[in-house]
Amino acid sequence: VNYLIGIMEDIMNLDIKNKRILYELMTNARFSFKNIAERVGLSANAVKARVDGMIHDKIIEIFCQTIIRSHVGLDIEFNILIKLKNITVENKREAIEKLSKIERILHIMELQGRWDFSLSIVCINVFELRKYIDIIKQILTEHLYEMDVLIINKHRFLQKYYFLEGLNIKSTKVYKNDSSFQLELLNRKYYRGLVKLDDLDLHIIEIIKNNCRLSFEEIGKLLNKEPQSIKYRMRRMVQLNVLAESIPVINYSKIGYEKYILLLELKGNVERKKQLFTFMKNVPYAYEYMTSINSWDIIITLHVKKGSNTFERFNTELIDKFGDVLLNCEVLHVTQEHKYEFIPGNFIKFYTQELKENLNKRDFDEFTEKFPSLKII
Repeated sequence: VNYLIGIMEDIMNLDIKNKRILYELMTNARFSFKNIAERVGLSANAVKARVDGMIHDKIIEIFCQTIIRSHVGLDIEFNILIKLKNITVENKREAIEKLSKIERILHIMELQGRWDFSLSIVCINVFELRKYIDIIKQILTEHLYEMDVLIINKHRFLQKYYFLEGLNIKSTKVYKNDSSFQLELLNRKYYRGLVKLDDLDLHIIEIIKNNCRLSFEEIGKLLNKEPQSIKYRMRRMVQLNVLAESIPVINYSKIGYEKYILLLELKGNVERKKQLFTFMKNVPYAYEYMTSINSWDIIITLHVKKGSNTFERFNTELIDKFGDVLLNCEVLHVTQEHKYEFIPGNFIKFYTQELKENLNKRDFDEFTEKFPSLKII
């Protein structure tokens, strides 16, 4: 699924009811129209009409199913920053098209600042990364000026509800035995290690990865299976921590927001880093928090209202509170997003072929011998 977020376009105002509906969908995109209606004080048909309207207006792009990637063999996440040179608009368009077709690249952002692009890529191991970096270099050819590869060792979503703008809206009820699995998501036990998935599990994931609001009946029809069988399999995958959150991808530009990325290099003060994370958790427009083990220590993404001085005020507060541990800081403005997914394309092929091939040939002796300080578990 490829699309653009961030192009200048007409800003659409959300009324309080649409904000409440978006809040519920961001809490769990599998909540039924009936259950959302009870929460927001509308009829189920009215909620459906409003959701359909937001889809039509491209405020909601897609409904994504997220997974715990490490439990299906995708152990390593990388963020690749790219600087280009001597590239035309047409060359750039062609490069984006080719990069978007690489299944392991899940996120492509076009940037304003020192870097031109940010690519998020997931791999089975470090050897795979080498292959994909070679492919990226072949696509960009003589236009590649500089590349920085960040190894992400923690990726947390902070505040998903930036569009509420201070409105105190909270879900009041968790429904048992509904199709959202909200109760299981809240009470699940954390399972560690690879999870064995069979053919039906894989086909379910492939179907819902970019359309997670499909009902058990709709999924069952596509797979010629009984709805109860689909429900049982999905509940099992939630309980085993394969399936995680179900969320809509919101076109923030459409509702008057823009995205910034903050790259931070810090002094090695563990306690102050914990304090910074606590601070970021309470910033209402801080969306993602990532830690890296190489050139940048922390990567933060924020959604701020267009035309406001929110980012400037945040930057000032950050320096005031944590200037003593900040060694370096870089700001990037996201101008367009060309791809945004959570699960790699052709997931069935990955799990049944590529994962098996790479797991069978994992040999870290040479790698750990060259980099003895890096522990591979």
